[in-house]
Amino acid sequence: MVAPQAIGVQNPAYGPAIFNLIFTISIGSLCNFSLILEKRNPMKKILLPIALLALTITCLSFYSPTPKKHAHNGTSIQWTGKKFAGQHTGTIDFSRTDMKFENNKLVSANFDVDMKSIKCTDLEGDMAGKLEGHLKAADFFGVQNHPIASFKSTKIESVGGSGYNINGNMTIKGITKAIKFQAKVATSGDHVTANARINVDRTKYGIKYKSKNMFEGLGDNFIYDDFSLSINIVDHL
Repeated sequence: MVAPQAIGVQNPAYGPAIFNLIFTISIGSLCNFSLILEKRNPMKKILLPIALLALTITCLSFYSPTPKKHAHNGTSIQWTGKKFAGQHTGTIDFSRTDMKFENNKLVSANFDVDMKSIKCTDLEGDMAGKLEGHLKAADFFGVQNHPIASFKSTKIESVGGSGYNINGNMTIKGITKAIKFQAKVATSGDHVTANARINVDRTKYGIKYKSKNMFEGLGDNFIYDDFSLSINIVDHL
């Protein structure tokens, strides 16, 4: 994702310095003007605090710092859900990623997922919209009441090279369950890339729609309990 450019500041790195310079010059000029005004009419010195407040608000309106985004181009989640007659695929967006390292080794991995961003990529038009709407409904992820899903690591074990065994807690629809998976995490300079495939049993999170393990008489009209997430993260250290 590309962070939106700050209004009035073309290069965010120079934003604070420009703001401080303008503010300092303006305060100095205002104070000098106030001293001249006070000599002519001492009663007008009450205008200084009001003028300072107005100047501060004006300067702040010209500088808005660029928010830091954790996710960068190349960061993605692709999902796959299977049924007896085939499968569907799509994407979903991170809302936050947070990985911590010690001596270039991963020691913590947490992320949040924006459940309202679910997209279907193997269908088009009304068919895609219908499936996306069903996945967002209470039958599946109930995104109106549960807009964020999250993962928080509890134990991370290096298995050599860039490989890791990661244990943690996954929260979906307000239900938290332990989960584990393998990941490849590599650092280069101030960048880190991470890849993992996570299999999730949806029924553990109360998503039972057309599960043959939950309902009888479905015949071939069932959806497998497990769905998979293919995760790719590109981030700064």
